[in-house]
Amino acid sequence: MRAHGPTRAEPGYLRALLDAVADMDRCAEVEGLKSLGDVNLEEGRLDKDAVKFTRAMSLYVAAIVRCRDPEVGLALEHRHNYAEKQRNKLRLKQIQCQEDTVKSTGDSSPARLAETFEILDKKWTTGGNTESVLVGYTRLMVEGIIADDSTLEAEAIKSIGDVYLKRGIETRDTTCLTKATALYNTALARWEGVQGSVVLVHRLLYTAKIREEVNRNKNKKHNRTEDRRRQQNFQLPRDIMTSHRDDGVTRLHGDSLKIADHALRKGYLDLAEEVFAFALRLIHDPSNPVLSDEACCLSKLGDVYVKRGQLTKEGKKFTQAAALYNAAIARTVDPNSRQSLFEKLQQVERLFLQHVVGLKCQINRCNSNEDHKNQLKAVRAYAKSQLEIIDEKHNPYQYDESDPVVREIEVQRAEAVQELFQYIAKERREFVQGLLEECMEKLGPPPCKYAYIGLGSQATELVTPYSDLEFAILIEEGEDNDVTRRYFLNLTHNLQLKVINLGETILPAMAIPSLNDFYSEDPERDWFFDSVTPRGFAFDGFMPWACKTPFGREQTKSKPPLSLIQTPAQMAQFQRQDVSLAEGYHLSIVLKRAVLLMGDQDLMHEYTDRLRESTATSPDLGLATLLKRSIGETGTYLPQEQLLDVKKEIYRVPSLAIELLRVVFGVESASVWEALVELERRRQVSNENANHLKVLTSISAELRLRTYLSNEGQREQLSVLPGMKTDLEGLDISNSVIDTVFRIPDTKMLFRYYYTAIPLKECILDVFGNGIQAQMAAFLEAVLFDNSHLLRGLIAQKLHKYRESTISLEAAMGTAEGDQEILVSILIALADNCIRYNDFGGVIKHSEQSLKILESIYGDKAHPGIAMSLHNLGLSWSELDDQNKAMDYLQQSHSMTEVNYGSDAANHELASLSYDLGICWSSLGDMKKAMKYHEQSLKIGKSMFGDKAANLYIARSLNSLGQCWSKLGDDRKAINYFEQSLMLDKTMYGHNTVHPSMAMTYHNLGLCWINLGDYGKAARLFKHSLEMLKVVHGDNTVHPTVAKVLDSIGSCCNQLGDLRRAISCHEESLKMKITIYGETTAKGDIAGSLNNLGSAWQNLGDVKKAIGYFEQSLRMLEEIHGDNTPHPDTANTLNNLGTAWDDVGNSIKALSYHEQSLRMKKTLYGHNTPHPDIASSLNNLGSVWSNIGDKRKAISFYEDALKMRIALYGDNTAHPGIASAFSNLGSALRELGDYKQAMTYFERSLKMAKAIYGESTPNPDIARLLNNLGSVCSSLSQHEKAISYHRESLQMRKTIYGDNTPHPDIASSLTNIGSYWSKRGDERKAKTYHEQALGMLKAVYGEETDHPRIASSLCSLGACFCKLGDERKAIKYHEASLRMYKVIYGEGTPHPDIAKSFGHLGDSWSELGDLEKAIHYFEQSLKMKKTIYGDSKDHPDIANSLNSIGAYWSKVGDNKKAICYFEESLKMYKRIHGDNMVHSDIARSLHNLGCSWEEVGDCKKAVGYLEESLRLYKYVYGEQTAHPLIAKGFNNLAVALTRLEEHSKAAGYCTQSLRMRRTIYGENSLHPDIAESLQNLGVCCKNLGEHWKAINYYEQALTMMKSIYGQNTTHPNVAALLCNFALSLSNLGDDRRAINYYEQALAIMKAVYGKNTAHPNVATLLFNLGLSWRKLDDKQRAESYTEQSILMMQEVKREDTADCEFAQALRDVDLLQ
Repeated sequence: MRAHGPTRAEPGYLRALLDAVADMDRCAEVEGLKSLGDVNLEEGRLDKDAVKFTRAMSLYVAAIVRCRDPEVGLALEHRHNYAEKQRNKLRLKQIQCQEDTVKSTGDSSPARLAETFEILDKKWTTGGNTESVLVGYTRLMVEGIIADDSTLEAEAIKSIGDVYLKRGIETRDTTCLTKATALYNTALARWEGVQGSVVLVHRLLYTAKIREEVNRNKNKKHNRTEDRRRQQNFQLPRDIMTSHRDDGVTRLHGDSLKIADHALRKGYLDLAEEVFAFALRLIHDPSNPVLSDEACCLSKLGDVYVKRGQLTKEGKKFTQAAALYNAAIARTVDPNSRQSLFEKLQQVERLFLQHVVGLKCQINRCNSNEDHKNQLKAVRAYAKSQLEIIDEKHNPYQYDESDPVVREIEVQRAEAVQELFQYIAKERREFVQGLLEECMEKLGPPPCKYAYIGLGSQATELVTPYSDLEFAILIEEGEDNDVTRRYFLNLTHNLQLKVINLGETILPAMAIPSLNDFYSEDPERDWFFDSVTPRGFAFDGFMPWACKTPFGREQTKSKPPLSLIQTPAQMAQFQRQDVSLAEGYHLSIVLKRAVLLMGDQDLMHEYTDRLRESTATSPDLGLATLLKRSIGETGTYLPQEQLLDVKKEIYRVPSLAIELLRVVFGVESASVWEALVELERRRQVSNENANHLKVLTSISAELRLRTYLSNEGQREQLSVLPGMKTDLEGLDISNSVIDTVFRIPDTKMLFRYYYTAIPLKECILDVFGNGIQAQMAAFLEAVLFDNSHLLRGLIAQKLHKYRESTISLEAAMGTAEGDQEILVSILIALADNCIRYNDFGGVIKHSEQSLKILESIYGDKAHPGIAMSLHNLGLSWSELDDQNKAMDYLQQSHSMTEVNYGSDAANHELASLSYDLGICWSSLGDMKKAMKYHEQSLKIGKSMFGDKAANLYIARSLNSLGQCWSKLGDDRKAINYFEQSLMLDKTMYGHNTVHPSMAMTYHNLGLCWINLGDYGKAARLFKHSLEMLKVVHGDNTVHPTVAKVLDSIGSCCNQLGDLRRAISCHEESLKMKITIYGETTAKGDIAGSLNNLGSAWQNLGDVKKAIGYFEQSLRMLEEIHGDNTPHPDTANTLNNLGTAWDDVGNSIKALSYHEQSLRMKKTLYGHNTPHPDIASSLNNLGSVWSNIGDKRKAISFYEDALKMRIALYGDNTAHPGIASAFSNLGSALRELGDYKQAMTYFERSLKMAKAIYGESTPNPDIARLLNNLGSVCSSLSQHEKAISYHRESLQMRKTIYGDNTPHPDIASSLTNIGSYWSKRGDERKAKTYHEQALGMLKAVYGEETDHPRIASSLCSLGACFCKLGDERKAIKYHEASLRMYKVIYGEGTPHPDIAKSFGHLGDSWSELGDLEKAIHYFEQSLKMKKTIYGDSKDHPDIANSLNSIGAYWSKVGDNKKAICYFEESLKMYKRIHGDNMVHSDIARSLHNLGCSWEEVGDCKKAVGYLEESLRLYKYVYGEQTAHPLIAKGFNNLAVALTRLEEHSKAAGYCTQSLRMRRTIYGENSLHPDIAESLQNLGVCCKNLGEHWKAINYYEQALTMMKSIYGQNTTHPNVAALLCNFALSLSNLGDDRRAINYYEQALAIMKAVYGKNTAHPNVATLLFNLGLSWRKLDDKQRAESYTEQSILMMQEVKREDTADCEFAQALRDVDLLQ
């Protein structure tokens, strides 16, 4: 390259790469990419260009991905590393390098690329140099590879394909068309997106059509004119060509079927097959097949093969058609469709006889096919019944192993099994004979002597009623000619048709090229997996490695074709050493065992003689080789907990071992049973070993038969683990694959199998290691039975019988003294058992013993046993919560393992160590480090077993990665990992198998769904996990994992509102853990349960009990980890204590715990390190500061939490933590009165939550956010939006928890809707919702339970009754609420809830006129709040109390005192919110001050305050916003202006107030605020002298109030309105009517305040009554009412109290007098 320069060499390499891609030559493609990488590497070196090095690295990576040769791959890695080093030497910043790469790979802006494509397209379409065009497109393809742009790469490959297609059309050269097809297929594999795929499919179809035309025209020798005519005549259906083809797979599938149908009708069979196969591939999913769609495609392919058989006269095409139709039948349910397919099958046999054999005949519709099926069913039923009889009569497994009777019974059982298998072999032979005779009736007699010989298990008499038919045909010498071969091929095809029509031939066995092209050696062309068609009695498949039928094998790239229709001499040639070796021994071994099925016995004898001769002259190394290979394939001598392949792992070794003995010792009989008898008779096998081998063979054959019978076909999966039915409906977990696993009923059978199988395997490897016959003496001396304690213990361990294993292993230790190696292996096995039942003290004990022994032997040398012991110690200390000690042991083990196997080795021990190190880091809270180790473990597992292998190391690494992602908050990603892990476990153990790993995966999935808010799904997963664990460990067994799942069920019940059950589950879990670890043991698991119980009791409202559990947990954790030692669990418990103390109102204590928790987390994770737990603590501190009243500090913490979560998860990432932070900020801003900003945050949070959980997915977080948005909208008077949000939230919560399920969240929604109706003035509707909420909360927490939420609900109902005017009922509810709060928090405990209850009672007593009681409660409330928040602290609650006391003094007439309180409240609000802050709290204080100054008589000052208040309200809620507080501001301004006698202005404000309230509540709505505005307009009209107008307004107001409160209601507002009505009537001179209204008002007031209660409103009314009677000249009544009025006012206000209004009234009385 250097001689010519890298740039000059590049076009040649591009051309080589192009040829490689077009020829689909992967090796050449790798070489091309490597060479182009070398070009860029050299250019980078010469030009000192980092970009060139980066390009080289990208090309090497692409080559590595495509490379299958490990050595080449290693060389490529070295090149990549060298290029990376050279780039780094240039000391360019990575970001600059990346930017340069983008620029370079480019010329690659979309516009520039489009221009390049356009230039090249134009060049070749106008007849330009094709070669330069091809190189140009290849260069673009390379740019796509470098930029990792699959679309660019695919587009370039498609364009190259177009060039070859055009060339193929012009030259009619099929080579070009083949290259075009290959290129389009390659592009299709690279393309992402449906639309591009559709374009490529249509190009593929068109190419196939052209190729078929070319081939057909060549075959028929049409001239070029006819050729052009046919090309013009073929047109695709117009609707396909013009349809929109970007509607996804379904539309593409439909289009493909239309195209293929059209092609089939026109006779373009290659095209039709290719497109039908493509359509099938689009929808093919073996794990979850769409049966009807698959059936349609398969039936159509059957039609293609029928037509192809008619054209080619090949029998194979008809058998392939029959197989396709049968596969379609297996997928078809509709009776009419099935009948149609059966009719097609009948036609297949007729057409086969017509076109292949040359016989025209009708096939009888009532043919013998059903009879054949019934014959098979009968044999299978007999086998099943005989096995049941054998179990009853000969069951050695019911006895103890040591019982002498066992040996005798197991031999009897073996003989019974032998009889059964010999019967099955005889029945099968007769069955095949019957089928052959039917065929011969049609085809006529054979042209020569023949013998159909059965091979494989048919010959060994180990055949099952489901086994494949393996056979060959012997023909007499001198008759091997075309006629003979054609006859026997046709006969075999006819036989195969009959066998296929039994419906048990899977499609891959037919090697249909478009589905399973085994001969192409391209794995992509072998894609169809038949998971539906039953696999039973069928011909051995056409696959190159099978083919044990007369058809033999077609030619492959490495092997010539072969036929199994031969003369005896020819057939015996397969035993020649060179032929046997070339065929991999398998064929020669199969042909050694033969039995006559039908035909000439002499031919069979001749063949047997030939076999004997070949064996004598050619020693059989093949059997020994194959047997050793089979032993090696099982990986271990011991059973595995994974699914066993009964054929490979149980059946094959005994049958091959006996076959080896048969051949070596010259036993002629192919039957294993007869061979064993003969070997024993000749004393070539001892009597004892013969019995052991017979028992071993019978067990292996019986297990295989039982597996097939249970699975109803050749499904070899056998499990040693129990199964259980899986109900996963609605859990989005794939369970579509039918569980075809046989579960062995008694594992004693497996113990007995391995007692002989393991010694036999060891013996074979020892004896036949260096030759055969010379070693037979050693074999004769071997004892093929070992039931030692050690072997029994090891087998029991593999079968999950850990306690039984431990007993045997401990017994084995007594016999192992002196043999240190065996002792160590026993100790390691004992440690492994202890791990399985969570006895980590035992693990440490055994591991330290093994470590001591090994170190005494090997000293400081690295040894796998030492590494394993260190590993187990590390794992144990991790489980015992000492992660630092664990880490130390694991790192030691890791270093030693790397020394043992190499640092880059893919070793299961390194995978396991990486996994456990990940667990340690996860326990320490460092998820990133944890994930690094888990990914390392996953990588090792995949490199050892393959990317898609079902393997323990891969499955558990995926599981742990899922746990890490869940802890990082990405539960969707976690679920993906868990489901991958679960699918691998199901593949390993069986879909319905009970396995602890699967149980814990279900549990982990449940935890994710809790985090995602789907508690119902979580509950079902936990239930399934618990049921599975109880099967594994025993229904009443105490086990840590069972306790763990119980805790999770408790947490789920907590979320679902079933709090009592939650506590029960946590208590059961705690009890179980104490039983496991001990009453006095400090254990992290126990501390966890204490924590869970604390949370449950906290939710149930017993916060004191919760604190008790949290404190117990904290003490235990401090005992485990040390008093001042930071630990995630300790920090979490401190956090829980902080939350609990916050709930009881002790914010100072809460703050202390949360700060401790935060400090600990920062110590653990780093002071400046973003971590989810730190963010959580910041969030909780924000909540505490919010409760303390410092909203700004709260917002600061919330903002810090938000920043940290964004740093953790990404600025544009939708994450629950970020959504929660937005929500918390929204809540804080709402409390600050910044409703608009609050809404913004809530909306952002909602949008993110929907992105996380799904736009229309019911989720608790989404429901809560809808609720919050409803509250904000309500505060902003956006009532329609508010009720819409609240209703949506309610409906979502009912969907989540159940429509009729009591749940706190549903109660919360009901409460919020009640509050909404209260704001709307419909107190009756509000009361209904509050009552529903109260009833639900009592159902959740208990009818007699004292709970904060019940107390709060009582308080809400009290507020409703207060607004309805029923103050006494209101007081009753408030007192009940107060009593409950005192029980919850303690009689003398200061708490915000108790303080608020005092305030509510003060309000109610104030309304009732008992002002002494009112001030008593107000003062108690204020005192308690100062105790809680600090006497000199500013807090909104304290400011609210100051406002309430101010309102009290205003009500009793001491407005100056009221003003003092209002001013103090205003100052505090300004200090809290900021002096210049616009806030509703400040506006409210200004409003109260305005009202008080108006009462004092300083109306100008009053107007100033009221106007300022109105300005602030308008700023807060919006200048044009209709809001209740703005309307109230207008109303009270009107009142103040009335006192200033600015009646017109007052009337204007009143009108604005009325208009706004009608806008808010509805034009025709009934609302107290609207009634108030009508009343005040009446007063304005009265003051303007418009008394009749005033009366009209009063009448409207009175009608509305009676509608609101009831016709006979006693409500103070109605009384006040009646007084105003009376006053106007009095002014109009109608004092009699006035007195009537006064008296109605008096009756209402006495009902409200009490008959003998002194109240200022009553005093004023009495005074007015006196005035009216005086006008009617009834002086006696006038004086009586006036005197009562004066006495009452003096009682209410005391004599020394100044009251301007009343003093003026007294003066007026004096004047009248």
